[in-house]
Amino acid sequence: MDVRELATATVEETAACAHSWSAAAGELDTAGTGLRGHGALPGWSGTASDAMRHRVDSSANRVIAVSVAARGVGVVLRHHAAALGQVKGQVAPVLALSRTTGMQVSPTGTVTPPTPVPALTALAAAWSVVLHACRAFASALDGATAAVVAALCAVREAPVVTAVDRRGLDAGAARAELVADPAATAAAVTMPSGLQVPLDDAREAALRRAVVSARQELALRGLDPDAVGVSVEQVDGEAVVVVGDIATAGKVTTIVSGVGSSSDGALVGSAGGAGRIAGPGHAVVAWHGYRAPDDVGRGLSPSYAGVGAPSLRSVQSTLRERSADGAELQVVAHSYGTTLVGAAARDPASPLAADTVHLLGSPGTGAGQADRMNLDALDGHAEVHAWRAPGDLIGAATGAFGGVHGSDPTAAGFGADSVNGAPPGQQDGVVGRMLGRMTDGYLWFRGEWDSHSSYLSDDHVLEQVR
Repeated sequence: MDVRELATATVEETAACAHSWSAAAGELDTAGTGLRGHGALPGWSGTASDAMRHRVDSSANRVIAVSVAARGVGVVLRHHAAALGQVKGQVAPVLALSRTTGMQVSPTGTVTPPTPVPALTALAAAWSVVLHACRAFASALDGATAAVVAALCAVREAPVVTAVDRRGLDAGAARAELVADPAATAAAVTMPSGLQVPLDDAREAALRRAVVSARQELALRGLDPDAVGVSVEQVDGEAVVVVGDIATAGKVTTIVSGVGSSSDGALVGSAGGAGRIAGPGHAVVAWHGYRAPDDVGRGLSPSYAGVGAPSLRSVQSTLRERSADGAELQVVAHSYGTTLVGAAARDPASPLAADTVHLLGSPGTGAGQADRMNLDALDGHAEVHAWRAPGDLIGAATGAFGGVHGSDPTAAGFGADSVNGAPPGQQDGVVGRMLGRMTDGYLWFRGEWDSHSSYLSDDHVLEQVR
């Protein structure tokens, strides 16, 4: 940096740029609020409308998160302009006096008198100190501002979108499914035999509704539910909704839900999520084979995870045996379900069969680091990916140094293979984490408290787990 540039620094342009960012933040905030209003869908109910609400809410939260980032850039640039103005105010008079007295000024700020007169030498030394200090401060200011703005404006690599081969779609079958009689579809579902515990009427009815939900989600994506396959199967003694064919799929995913997931309604919801994930060559199991805590208060206890861990290990081992040779086993766990996964992967002598694990809205896994989770992958290296939606209240239950169920899996120290789809080299660091907390607080202040349920309706997440 040439010290002369400081005397002509365009402070006014920087201040104008800061104003533009702040104005853009207000516009984005208004847009996000308006987008959320479009997701109200008055008069609509059911799994499809619920999924759409979550998708709209998720998109709105991202727009609002960008508004917070833009507002932060505006504040940083405003302070940068003010500090640069002070530097300019110190440098410009010194350079002017140096020219007047015939002194030479180097690009680094060293002032040299025209003749070695003691008085001029002393004056040149004093001015050199001022210019060197201003130049060093301006360089540090530029570096710090650039780092903060880069973190605030970080644009992550876009997720790989799973292309749908339109030639293979049966649009007629998909449309027929959407107008089919749900009651007739539910009545035609065959219940499996060989269950450890016989189904009661309420559970059987919920399973039938869950099949309808999964079929409708497939149809909404333009997929023929009959071609993909949706059924209730016996897996490790439990009746589960399976979307796809476990025996032939190249990828088999198990959905592990959290607090309240032992209810019949939760079963319908996770089956809908299975329908949003599954497709040709990818089977998804909506698993509910453990006693989940009924509410958030009970979810503070790790005992439910400890008791349910053997069941999850068993079902994953069963899926490894039933799936095709070389098939990838994936676990997609949400909320307290991630704590269950952590408990199931705690014993080195009995690892959890999984090649890939996605932790959605996790309050902690009980493992301080990803590499302490004992996962049995075909290639010997399981991948662990962590996700945290803007405004997810679960962020109040955990942190980088621990929480209700241990360290936050989205913290850098946990060592996940990716966080919100970004590998370690592209994550936002300390500044980004601070921004994330600010965004969460802003969304909570606005009363946006439902993003914890949005993950399996968020296309950014869905494209990564498909």
